[in-house]
Amino acid sequence: MRHVFLPLFLLASVLVYGQRASEVGVFLGASNYMGEFAQSPISFNETNAAFGLVYQRFIDPQWGVKGSLTFGKISGSDRNLDPRILKDRDWSFQANITEVAGNLQFHPWGKARFNQVGQLQKHFSPYASLGLGLAFANAGLDVPADDLVRSREPDNRSVFFSVPVAAGIRYVMTEKLTLNLEYGQRATFSDYLDNVSRNGNPDRNDWYMFLGFGLTYSLMAEY
Repeated sequence: MRHVFLPLFLLASVLVYGQRASEVGVFLGASNYMGEFAQSPISFNETNAAFGLVYQRFIDPQWGVKGSLTFGKISGSDRNLDPRILKDRDWSFQANITEVAGNLQFHPWGKARFNQVGQLQKHFSPYASLGLGLAFANAGLDVPADDLVRSREPDNRSVFFSVPVAAGIRYVMTEKLTLNLEYGQRATFSDYLDNVSRNGNPDRNDWYMFLGFGLTYSLMAEY
């Protein structure tokens, strides 16, 4: 249970930490994954839609804390792999994934939204972020009937501790609106995101990722 409370604590910190600037917004983009059913590093044909909600506070122009709730889908198939490796298997999977996470962002060239005389400063600001979260994904494995016995995975799970690592660029467009482009990978420290481990590569953990645009509305606009 402690893994459940840690990301929720981070999200609560987002809501109360810092008083200078806060934003709410939406995320629209794509999701994908790396694991037993994806050719390294990823299979682009398994890209799916993703969307989410964002709340962010800035401590100062260089540092921000973000809480997010993101929904997506991940999928994969043996058909993405080298047929010489799995020539006698035709397995696939798909899962809806929900992530709740808190991130610390660093904007090395960030600056205030307004200058000292109150004029808007439109600007681009690249950034990097690191966070903690939980991912909920109950993978459905599609296996031919004659392979059902072999497909059993007794250690399968549906809740995963995650570490989001992301990079992006932020553009302050107006006094209230900001556009973001972000790509992030998530380490899960588990090989069961796709419901396959011992029947695949148990020495390699699964990852998932989000790529997309975010549009935020400033509630307090000092930064």
